[in-house]
Amino acid sequence: MHAYFMYTVGKTLIQTNLSFSRYMMSKIDLDRLIARQTYFIPIKSSQLEKRIKEELNIKWAKLGGILRWNILEKHELSFHFIINLKYSFLHGETWGVDRKTEEYKELIKEKVKEFDEKGAESFYEKLESIRTDIPYHLHVSIVGKEEDGCLCKVECLPSLYEKLRYDIEVEKNNFMIQNAHLQCKRFLGTIFESGLSATLISEEEKLPPQITTQFLINDQTSHNILEKIEPMLNGATGEVLVCGWIGTLLLPKLRVLKERGINIRIMTHKSPELKGKQGKRDVERAHGELISLLGKKNISMNPECHFRVLVVDNKALVGSMDFNAISLTGTHREFAIYTEDPEIVRSIRNYFNQVFTPLKE
Repeated sequence: MHAYFMYTVGKTLIQTNLSFSRYMMSKIDLDRLIARQTYFIPIKSSQLEKRIKEELNIKWAKLGGILRWNILEKHELSFHFIINLKYSFLHGETWGVDRKTEEYKELIKEKVKEFDEKGAESFYEKLESIRTDIPYHLHVSIVGKEEDGCLCKVECLPSLYEKLRYDIEVEKNNFMIQNAHLQCKRFLGTIFESGLSATLISEEEKLPPQITTQFLINDQTSHNILEKIEPMLNGATGEVLVCGWIGTLLLPKLRVLKERGINIRIMTHKSPELKGKQGKRDVERAHGELISLLGKKNISMNPECHFRVLVVDNKALVGSMDFNAISLTGTHREFAIYTEDPEIVRSIRNYFNQVFTPLKE
């Protein structure tokens, strides 16, 4: 185990030095990825390391007999916890396999053997496929001791930070950075506030976020919703999610985004539901072209989803409108709420992902 950690530390130092110049030139402020909090923890400092490690591994059970979290470095007043590389490797290689089956047990044995033969290199080969928002490093520094506990500053770094450290090719955009930061912040709350009954003393000092929220209307005299959709799509950098009826009106814009490498997913309904209604042919034509443009894996048919929403990176538009000419350019009265609130956008994205089922036929 000692040699295993020495390898990790050595590789980290080497890779960090090699990549430092790249970071200095990057347009991305990596510091934005780190979640920082200050807590008063009602545990004596001498017991803190043990209690944190227990809490980390209580929340995330063993996989193949391997604990998820280990301590990488520790000093009298600081601890550095890190995800166990073998655990991450096994998790990535066995994701989606039913853990109750013999197939799973055999797969675990096979992958443990593979990791033991190749060492940590097995993990780094798979690092690219690991989710970018998973908490990866946890630093705890004791800055004050009292009889009934200790004051600590904690930092959490997501796997996106780790990927950038090892120069893994990964898409980098604002909404991914925002998601990774929020996930790490929630992680700190789960471990310290929920698990160790810690009291949050202060959050990372930042200017309060400038959250934009707007109420928009489409009617006979104005088309504010369409006027908001166009700049949202024009500014897309990573992802576009749409739920509702889709017509041909937005197809030219979606083709341009697809050519730019933007990930687009659509959740809609089956066209027979529009039988006898205006716009059925337009929706059918758009549906065929969307399958050709995006592929079945990026389209979902869900007649139970009556919400209408557009998510573009870290922005969202929620309302009554469909995404066709009738709703966006006609005389229908529609309204929508536009928001850049990170928690709301994240919740919408998570629910969309939860109910999205790729088209099979």
